[in-house]
Amino acid sequence: YRHVYPAGTPEAAHNPVNFGHYVLRVQGRSQHVLSRVSDCPLDHTGRSNKIGHHMVVDNPDGIPAGPAWLMQQPGWMIDRWDGQVTTLNTVRRAPNSKRPAGVCTGWKQATGDAGWAGVLAEAFQKNPDRKVFVIYKPGTNLLALFEEALALLPASRRWDVTFSTYGAALPATVDCVWNGVIFGSQEEHLS
Repeated sequence: YRHVYPAGTPEAAHNPVNFGHYVLRVQGRSQHVLSRVSDCPLDHTGRSNKIGHHMVVDNPDGIPAGPAWLMQQPGWMIDRWDGQVTTLNTVRRAPNSKRPAGVCTGWKQATGDAGWAGVLAEAFQKNPDRKVFVIYKPGTNLLALFEEALALLPASRRWDVTFSTYGAALPATVDCVWNGVIFGSQEEHLS
């Protein structure tokens, strides 16, 4: 995670959150990992900080609404730190809600054209390995936009899409099909 705005400044509240859905191979088995990494208040020495929450989803088929929908559920991903480093050992039960496709109002509001959600969904359907880069300005809720686009896919395909809403400096072993890139960033020029 790289801060767009210096930590501890008023602008730091506008640093992007990296929501990600990654599929990792562990001992020959695919593991779906949901991830949330963001800015966090300065540490006790005044240095910049970040908070990360990573979760393995054992049964993605039991969550037909998809990964972006799940990460948007209140309280599902940890977004603040109480000062204690911990491993959460409790099994969490995801809601088994359906998410029908609908009008993509977030895309309409962000871009003026709801059809851009369909462009992402169609690109994935035609070539699931083709990378797509969405260039956006800080303050855009890219997770909500990805969720709307995922809802256009059949429920059986939503967990096949890997994504990162702020793909700054992802490890080379992490592959994402949909990548969020901040407008004007060095990643935009590399995309």
